[in-house]
Amino acid sequence: MYGRLFSRTSDVFTNAQHDIQQEIHAGRLDGPIREDPEKAIKHMRDKYTLKLVKIDYEKKEPKNEVDNGVLEVSLDIPFTGDPRILEHHPSEFRNEVVSGSIYGNKICIEITGRIDEINLKRELERWQESFEFHLNSANKDAGQFNKSLQTIIKTEVDKRVKQLRMMDDQMASIGVPTKKP
Repeated sequence: MYGRLFSRTSDVFTNAQHDIQQEIHAGRLDGPIREDPEKAIKHMRDKYTLKLVKIDYEKKEPKNEVDNGVLEVSLDIPFTGDPRILEHHPSEFRNEVVSGSIYGNKICIEITGRIDEINLKRELERWQESFEFHLNSANKDAGQFNKSLQTIIKTEVDKRVKQLRMMDDQMASIGVPTKKP
């Protein structure tokens, strides 16, 4: 029923790990890695740390419209945090009455149908409970990813340091001066 909003949270982490590997091994950080590997690690950790998502239900912006007895309510609910936690999940969900999408830093909910105010409130509460359950799980996974970042980045930087040393040794063997990491 609400399962399309969240898929495997691991997609976010797999993509981030891939981005970290690419950035380090593309050579754009070779200067900082040579000068101060710990500083390069800190820079990467700051860049890839996911800020957990928090929903501000109090600031929701409702819009109501009735057309031929069909009620349509739209809610834009703002959130703070790193949208990467949400962006790799399918960003839409639907059931008989509630549908929604995630755009930027807002969750857009639409409730459409021949529904009275009591059932409307019940549908919103059901959606919010389901969403909170999945969001808490995604935030927990993101927190665990953040804890593992230091190790992930350090491993990749260490690999790059070894590559740079090998390249420097090869250059030195043919008489070209080098700056060893």
